[in-house]
Amino acid sequence: MKQRRSLLVAILVVALIIVVTIVYLRLTQPIGFPALVAPIDSRAYFAAVDSLLKGATSSVDVILYQSRFYFQYPLSKSNRLLLDLLDAVDRGVEVRAILEEADWNTENSEENRDVWNVLRNGGVDAYFDPLRRTSHSKLVIIDGRYVIVGSSNWSHYSLDINNEANVIVDSKKAASKFTDYFEKILAKSSKTYTSALPKMNASEAAKSEQRYFVIVDVADSAKYRQDGGEGLIYFDDIPVSVSDRPLEEILAVDSLFFEEAPGETLRIVANRWEHDGSITLAAMDVEKGDTFVRMLRAAQAERKKAKQLPHEPVTIKWYKALRVIPAMNELYAKEVFNLIEHSTERIWIAILDARYYDSTPRHATKTKKPGEAPSLTNVLLAKLVSAEAGGVDVRFVCDMGWRGEPPRSKVEFLKRLSAAGASVFEDPRDVTTHAKVAIFDHDFVVVGSTNWSYYALEENNETAVVIECRELNEHYAEFIMALGAKRFQAGAEGMPLEVDGDRVALIETRPLVN
Repeated sequence: MKQRRSLLVAILVVALIIVVTIVYLRLTQPIGFPALVAPIDSRAYFAAVDSLLKGATSSVDVILYQSRFYFQYPLSKSNRLLLDLLDAVDRGVEVRAILEEADWNTENSEENRDVWNVLRNGGVDAYFDPLRRTSHSKLVIIDGRYVIVGSSNWSHYSLDINNEANVIVDSKKAASKFTDYFEKILAKSSKTYTSALPKMNASEAAKSEQRYFVIVDVADSAKYRQDGGEGLIYFDDIPVSVSDRPLEEILAVDSLFFEEAPGETLRIVANRWEHDGSITLAAMDVEKGDTFVRMLRAAQAERKKAKQLPHEPVTIKWYKALRVIPAMNELYAKEVFNLIEHSTERIWIAILDARYYDSTPRHATKTKKPGEAPSLTNVLLAKLVSAEAGGVDVRFVCDMGWRGEPPRSKVEFLKRLSAAGASVFEDPRDVTTHAKVAIFDHDFVVVGSTNWSYYALEENNETAVVIECRELNEHYAEFIMALGAKRFQAGAEGMPLEVDGDRVALIETRPLVN
């Protein structure tokens, strides 16, 4: 009997040791798996993704924050990627797409609605994400094997102009993790466009205090007039301008547009501006009954031409990564906190947006505990300041915008980081640095869609990946070095940041515009 008890105790002790060891390893060693990885930055993105989509054999899943089908610019790169999805459907590939829709970003939602219409009529299983949750991801999963994450939207500026950072991950395990993420968002998505914009006629719109709305009015009451480059739709004596963008972008709005639509109800997405007592109604989109049909015909005609184009030359340089760690949504901040705390030599970052908050943004949905920082970006800033104080080379390149002044909360972030001794640079003003990439020491890289703002870190759907790969780290070191030429000037107002653990002491902060 004693022997049996002794044996049982021994078995329990061994089991406990095994469990403790597994838990210890689980806590001290980040989850990850080896993979092949390849950078496809800026102009390299299109050719690589175009090639992978053309070679898809079983499945394609995409989450697109911003997608554009430019009817006035046939065969543009974003058009061709979208047409790749339709061609994949024709080959028997299962294609699913989740597009962003948000009540706070009317223009992007309306543009995505046009893309959704093209995709669903081409056989793609197309959805809109939940209205109250921003899906800022730029995610492509192909054949359960290739995952593309990064900063590139499917738009002209991302594909042709901006500084962007993206990677391809060749790994079935990574693809499985990101597919699980895709499925969770899909379960809450809708196949119906659920715009929350109020609907009204032109007379009501002129009196309304709404910023954005849908004018629903009959074409019989509309008259169109063009004066030089300016187009105006008149509903009786109420003008709606269509001059804020090229007229052809609104699908040939002209006098004939209305004459061919007697009795039809028009749908005009517009915004309202008031300046010096004068009210302007400006159209963002104009539709009548046959608009979508015309769009689909244009897309089909373009498909035929696209198939005749020669394939773009593709150069993809693959590296072996020791470890790849998916970092979606709130996981991003946890992984970056850990990497900052364990860096001993360098932390270099190139990013579109970084913010410092003296209070939680007014539209935030999360409630902060007493003493908790208003945003995790404040904590990131504090950790960078601590790293710089500990002798780590902190280099930060941030986009400063190409029109107007950057938000005050961004300037405050950069001022505080610069005052702490970090090397802070502005990107060239003539090109948007839309990348979100960071390197840590000489081995780790983080790349994805996540900006350093409250919403990106705490509320949005975002996709990023942590990669342990010395060669990729060096690639992005060169990428970041090439961006920053002009030192950020903190000025007399720049003040140091007091750090107390993970808490950030607020010093003489001003109200910020968020």
